[in-house]
Amino acid sequence: MNNNTFVIVTWNNEKEIELLIESLIKYAPGSSAIIVDNGSKDASVQVIKEKVNNYSIRLLEPKINLGFAKANNLAASEVKTKYITILNPDALLSDMNLQLAFDDLKNPDVGMVGGQLMNLDKTIQPSIYAFQSPLTIFIEQFGLGIILPQKLKNKWAPEKSNHDFKRNVDWLVGAFLVLKTDVYKKIGGFSEDYFLYSEDMDLAYKLKLKGLERVYNPQIKVYHIGGTSEKQDFTQKKRFKLLLAFSIFAKKYNLQANMPTLYISYLIKTIIFLPCSIINNAYQSKLKDYIGSVKYIKRIMGK
Repeated sequence: MNNNTFVIVTWNNEKEIELLIESLIKYAPGSSAIIVDNGSKDASVQVIKEKVNNYSIRLLEPKINLGFAKANNLAASEVKTKYITILNPDALLSDMNLQLAFDDLKNPDVGMVGGQLMNLDKTIQPSIYAFQSPLTIFIEQFGLGIILPQKLKNKWAPEKSNHDFKRNVDWLVGAFLVLKTDVYKKIGGFSEDYFLYSEDMDLAYKLKLKGLERVYNPQIKVYHIGGTSEKQDFTQKKRFKLLLAFSIFAKKYNLQANMPTLYISYLIKTIIFLPCSIINNAYQSKLKDYIGSVKYIKRIMGK
């Protein structure tokens, strides 16, 4: 009996979505999928339609880019199964361990389960994070997590911590998330305040406010192709989108010190890199990014 529906949002993912569907056929044959295509210009829709006969897929085509949150919520509104699994189009299942997430969710105190994200070479991607606060922002901005003792890493910089043991966490990367469908719907799904970035942190925060735990289970392993490319292709434009999402999160939950902490952090980095850029031209690009970020944060704080 099908008790799980994968919710997937595509946007120009013709190569990745084919691989993903093949992994669903192999490792989750008893589930189904609802895929929302956000107005792709490539062959994503055609590839999905060609796979409909091989897997239980329902394709929704709004013809425009709804953004990550709204598209996921559109698909989730059609889900009838007990469980819903949010899955990035550039992710791949690697084993039959999805049942472990369902087992964890039998505990009424657990609201969401995530797994261990991996690169294709099986090296581990950061899969878990702490909620933003002045302390965690400062630690992240200056790369201090790497030098913290393991116990403090687990609390304040979990992305730098050992990823090989099961535990409760603040939030999990949204490339792979499993929830009870009724819980997802009761908390309103992904917040549509965001168009891109921070939706996964926000979802976890809503669960926290409901007293529900977020569980990281490393026995569930998922390949995430985009985790590497996103990191390598992190432009200033993407940084601004991320900073805007952080601002929305802070305002929404009245975390008033978050954005000033980000502003001060980028200001300090600008001051540090200013003399470095005079000595070595290689630092000028980084300095330009920091100056731009300082100006942008100041602007969005003033809104």
